[in-house]
Amino acid sequence: MNNRERKDYLLHVAEKKYEEMKRSWKESDWNMVIRNAQEAIECYLKATFKYMNIEIPKEHDIGKYFEKILIERNIQYDKNTLEKIKILSKELADKRAPAYYGEEFYSQDEAERAKEGAEFVKIYIKYFLKKLGT
Repeated sequence: MNNRERKDYLLHVAEKKYEEMKRSWKESDWNMVIRNAQEAIECYLKATFKYMNIEIPKEHDIGKYFEKILIERNIQYDKNTLEKIKILSKELADKRAPAYYGEEFYSQDEAERAKEGAEFVKIYIKYFLKKLGT
């Protein structure tokens, strides 16, 4: 499997997780909204890295690598957008396991922030990949 196929696969997984997040929202399952939002964001970002032929660590908080890669590749970016992505990636990666295993229970407001974050990343990554010429 080449990087373009991996990118397409990761985008497919991201879309599935995004749809699962929306279903969890309708069911008022706030913990799963958070879990699925995190997984969607992670897969959207990893798809972008695969498109750029970049191997990334097998960890959940990969937003922290995004800025480094953009700087290395001399790709223009909006600092506010990048900061938002980094914060979302970190916060949701930290909540991922506790949400899934019921170690913590999250509120509707927290789930809404996660959902809005996943929507933001989805829109931005699709724009970003189009800009890169995928």
